[in-house]
Amino acid sequence: DPDWEATPIARDAITIVVHPDNPVQGLGLLQLRDIFGGRVDDWAAVGGRASQDLLQPVSREEGAAIRVAFESLAMEGVSVSPRAVVMPSGQAVVEYVADHPEAVGYISMADLSDQVRALRIEGEWPTPETAIQGKYPLVHELWLVTTGPAPEPISDFLTFARSQAGQEIIAQAFAPIR
Repeated sequence: DPDWEATPIARDAITIVVHPDNPVQGLGLLQLRDIFGGRVDDWAAVGGRASQDLLQPVSREEGAAIRVAFESLAMEGVSVSPRAVVMPSGQAVVEYVADHPEAVGYISMADLSDQVRALRIEGEWPTPETAIQGKYPLVHELWLVTTGPAPEPISDFLTFARSQAGQEIIAQAFAPIR
């Protein structure tokens, strides 16, 4: 087994997104767990409009880092419903939710676009500030991983990623680590 060395470089707020026409403004963690676990299948149960269409959770594929983080932070051991649509990327989640008013998905805050609308979770918006302050509940760290001591070019890149200049670049999409 190689010796893995992990270097944290950013924080990401897992952003819960809905169709722009969805009136729901926020959810609690329990509501989120009930939706993605399949216990709630009508938006009316969580403050939305009743609909003939079932609420449609949209998840990421098995093994995706964001799915692992989402399940750890939001699901507390409850499995994602087999009814969930599974998408291969954050952009695919955005496109699906934008085309399906009954859908709700999760993405990296870096993937947020005006095609969808973010929800508050436990009263907090997913922003770099709330991620840094620890107020937003769905935050995970992003790491660069090397096997053993990194060779000089990679070591130089890791140093740059954690430097002021590197963190300013990272802050364009994520919450900086420092």
